[in-house]
Amino acid sequence: GAGAGCLGTGAINTSLASATQIPLVRALPGLRVAQVAAGKHHSLALTEAGVYVWGDNRFGQLGVGVAALQSPSPRLVPGLFGVVGVAAGQFHSLARDSEGRLLSWGWGVHGQLGHGGIEDWSRPGVVRALARHRVVGLAAGYAHSAILTAKARVFTFGCSLFGQLGSGGTSKAVLPREVELGA
Repeated sequence: GAGAGCLGTGAINTSLASATQIPLVRALPGLRVAQVAAGKHHSLALTEAGVYVWGDNRFGQLGVGVAALQSPSPRLVPGLFGVVGVAAGQFHSLARDSEGRLLSWGWGVHGQLGHGGIEDWSRPGVVRALARHRVVGLAAGYAHSAILTAKARVFTFGCSLFGQLGSGGTSKAVLPREVELGA
């Protein structure tokens, strides 16, 4: 269902049985959507005009601050410029910009934001630990994140309860750790 406005239709408590066009597309005809990403109850749309978000915001995963617990209609994320890729985990969001920087925000309890702690971030923040790397790919799982660099290096951070960080262990990582890839 759309209990947290995660469908972006403007309605908070509706259940849709068929596909429908979200107001963003109707309101801005001709706006080109390059990529979409969906978390558990939030969505992101990368457009030529910026990143639009909607849905649940309990952990700051929309990146628009904490004034509203949800946004049933698409909102532009302020301060995100030059974004060329987005990803969404259960309650966190990632973006990479044209300079190769990684930004993250939302739920951070498992370290999946990569900022070095377990705090939630309600606005996008640059992952400083990857400053020397050019990010070219990104992915987000339930409570972990994975990054690919221009030099084909893979970094992961967040929850590793089931070994999803590829480190060989089950300890969480609050900062990006390189995955040793076999030859």
